[in-house]
This record gives sequence, structure tokens and C-alpha cells, in this order.
Amino acid sequence: MQYDVCVNRGRNASRAPYFLVVQRDHVDGLPTRIVAPILRVDPLEVVTKVMVPVEIDGEKLTLSMPELFSMPARQLGPTITNLSGQHIEFVGALDRLITG
Repeated sequence: MQYDVCVNRGRNASRAPYFLVVQRDHVDGLPTRIVAPILRVDPLEVVTKVMVPVEIDGEKLTLSMPELFSMPARQLGPTITNLSGQHIEFVGALDRLITG
């Protein structure tokens, strides 16, 4: 589901413990999902307007829209929450990244 937060089961999970599913639900039949990593980063590394602060289980993290990519849906870890309440911020970051 769009804006689901899924556990990253890959080798870079210490830096990016989660992925945010950005892809709309109406294309769930595809074998892939467009995701953006949710990172543990130093606040000095955050690029404003294209990276969005999020909080998951009390931990302050950063969604990195510039690192958007496609991955096989079967490789996504379990969903732990949904951040649809931040829809406007996510769309704004994506718009800023693409259109400036």
C-alpha cells in the first residue's frame, strides 16, 4: 500500500532500516515497487526540500527521495506502519526533486 514502511532486510539496514513504498496502489499487480530509503543520517547531511523527516517507533529518521529506486516486491520486509499522513510532504519532496 502506498506509504507503507517496510523493514529493510538487506545488508545496508544499519544506515537505511526501512523503505517507504511510494508507488500508488492501483499498480500493485506489478512485481516491483518504487521505494525510497528511510535513513539514519547526520542532520548535516540532510538536503532540505528533497529529504523529509519522519519518526518511526520514536526514532527520528530521514526519508531520502533522491535515492528513489525500484525493487522486487518479494524482497520487501514486513510492513510496520503507514505514513500516509505525510502525503503532502512526500509529494512536495518528489516535485522539488523532479521539477525544481
